[in-house]
Amino acid sequence: MTLYLNESHARRRFKELLGQANHMIVTILVGLDAVEQGLVTAPPPDLHAAWSPANPVNSARRARRLVLDMVLVRSVDAVDVYLRMCRRSPGLIQEVELKNGVDGAGRSVFNKILALEKRYWSESPVLFSLVSVMVAWRNKGAHEEADTEVSDLHRKTLRDNAADIASVYRGLDVERLLVGFDSAAPTFKEVASLISAAQNFIHILEIALFRDLDADQYLRELVWKAPPDVYGNYAYLFRKKRLQSIWGRDYSERPTAVRRYLRQFGLVTDRRHDHAATFSASAIDRLCARTPLEVFEWANPEKSVEVLDKKD
Repeated sequence: MTLYLNESHARRRFKELLGQANHMIVTILVGLDAVEQGLVTAPPPDLHAAWSPANPVNSARRARRLVLDMVLVRSVDAVDVYLRMCRRSPGLIQEVELKNGVDGAGRSVFNKILALEKRYWSESPVLFSLVSVMVAWRNKGAHEEADTEVSDLHRKTLRDNAADIASVYRGLDVERLLVGFDSAAPTFKEVASLISAAQNFIHILEIALFRDLDADQYLRELVWKAPPDVYGNYAYLFRKKRLQSIWGRDYSERPTAVRRYLRQFGLVTDRRHDHAATFSASAIDRLCARTPLEVFEWANPEKSVEVLDKKD
């Protein structure tokens, strides 16, 4: 039976971090507008905090700037979480050069984007450019010594596609965006558009990663995966025990047990998207046919996969 990965755990985590961001921003800005207009003059009793601004208008405007800066931080962090989770086993980023580029970027989200850009720029130059603006703008507000420039390539890409960007992002003005980046604080319109671009960016990136996924390698890493709090010899014993409990069953029961196990990692029988990663029936059948020792050796990253696969 063919199985599918419709959405990665990394993308689900990204959505958890950023899902209702625009609604939350609007809610906060509505409250700040009430402060600016003098409709709110005292904090609620259960806040238990002193609040008596000398100039409520200035306080509200400064708070608005802080909120938008913080939202950019949250948005960039959500992209970073997605990329870091794509490198965890079982990993979506498998190509050696791309893995080295992402890993070599260390904690720099900006350099991770550049590493991805080398491989996937053609998927959407506009989204790579908008996300680069978002990361650089976040860095200007929160990391003064980090990457804070937008490259000439990204600026040209945005200008060349200004009409399409305005259409997709509800009138976003590219020139105003770049002028604002160079000399001013982000506006709600710009932040909301960059959040939407980040969501679209993760969507097209996941499609590309699924397309390039080596299904057998992904399955091997999935089978070998141990809980994050299990290390060393304990991880070795955990794997042995887990594999025995699944692949040690009579063959009449084993396929059901294997599919149940794979379902815990998001592999399901229904294909909800055209871009879903596909794990062929023959690959699943081969996996089900292995004994506990065979599947242990097959999944072990220290073994020669080429030699082991010749046994099939």
